[in-house]
Amino acid sequence: FGHVLRHLEVDLLKRDEEIASHHDKLGAIEEGFGHVLRTTRELREGVLAQLDRGGDSGEGRALVDDRLRILESCVEDLAKALADESESLSLSRKKPISISWLGSAQDVKLMGSFDGWTNGEQLSPDHDYAGGGIAEFSGEVLLRPGVYEVKFLVDGRWQLMPEWPTSGSDPVSSNNILVVE
Repeated sequence: FGHVLRHLEVDLLKRDEEIASHHDKLGAIEEGFGHVLRTTRELREGVLAQLDRGGDSGEGRALVDDRLRILESCVEDLAKALADESESLSLSRKKPISISWLGSAQDVKLMGSFDGWTNGEQLSPDHDYAGGGIAEFSGEVLLRPGVYEVKFLVDGRWQLMPEWPTSGSDPVSSNNILVVE
């Protein structure tokens, strides 16, 4: 039980660090939007002041052009920062991964490093092929992008999926490799 608890603590610490990093980046983006808002107000005030003076001098036009250029640059930077942060956040989101196992069995579970080898994911039988006792078991597991070691627990016995890559050549001590992108 201590192994599972330690695994969960490490996972929580990693998630806290990710959240803190995203919070800092979003704070910088918020500051950028504040600058855009201030520049927009300066632009509006400058245009209104020029209009109140009753003319369109070259000075008023230069002020508007300068402020619009600053505003455009800020908006471009903020759009890039938001896109980058959105991509980064999407990498920390869990994705549904379909898993299936074909064979003769009553009970099939996917076990793995994704939960510290504790609970696994129960697979359900979908089809019995020609009544020959061969069934397809399937399920869905939510995983973050990464590389996981997994193994199938079939009727209480550990089994590898032969079509999947493995972590070694010994079928007893090696595991299948599951890559989530």
